[in-house]
Amino acid sequence: MPTNFPTNPDTYTTKVDGVDTVMAAHINDLQDAMMAVQDFALDLRDGWCYDTDTWTYVSATSFKVSGKDVRYKFPKGTKIKLTNSGTKYFYVVATAFSTDTTITITGGSDYNLANENISGQAYSYAAAPQGFPERFAYTPTVTYAGGTTNPTSITTDFVFAMIGGVVIVTGIGQLTRGSGDREFTIFSLPFAVSKGQTGSFATQYAATVLSVYSTGDKNSVTCNHTAMNADGYYWFTFVGLM
Repeated sequence: MPTNFPTNPDTYTTKVDGVDTVMAAHINDLQDAMMAVQDFALDLRDGWCYDTDTWTYVSATSFKVSGKDVRYKFPKGTKIKLTNSGTKYFYVVATAFSTDTTITITGGSDYNLANENISGQAYSYAAAPQGFPERFAYTPTVTYAGGTTNPTSITTDFVFAMIGGVVIVTGIGQLTRGSGDREFTIFSLPFAVSKGQTGSFATQYAATVLSVYSTGDKNSVTCNHTAMNADGYYWFTFVGLM
């Protein structure tokens, strides 16, 4: 009987000396199971668990597994590797089930799914599976509040990484003030957080930073500072729970 591993565990009947006859088929079943375990262990040497389910494109940031509930495989922060017009990497940010399981993912501005076949699909809970990027880039939307006039321009160089359900965002950039006098600089996040957030902000374009916080839908972080009074660099860090 072929092994069911790793899709499902195998079952065996306990044999009793002097009662049951051990046949070659019994030994062969054990050998098949052992070989499957060995193959599975060899696959894990690179830190990836290669999935036997079919993954189907849904959008640039989601795929589905049809006809079954496999949300348990994909908690927030799970790392994803697949082949889809090249090798691509993602984090899982959400899952949903209704007939099919839909997995929402992000690769920042580095990776998006193409409407093509997905192969080589794998997931990982390891800290550093082979090939997975240390960080992903993304471009935040920057808006302002307080005062009356926006600055002339601002540059953004932002990246993020996830450790389990914790997201860490860092950024640096330069603001050209012009006649800008805003008192709040607001940066969008790569995806919404839930709670437990903390952040820091330092800048040369305002005399004092007053607070850093995320409220409402938690898709952005607000940096409250005194009115812009110069050109200058800024440094941003944010940590939140998914």
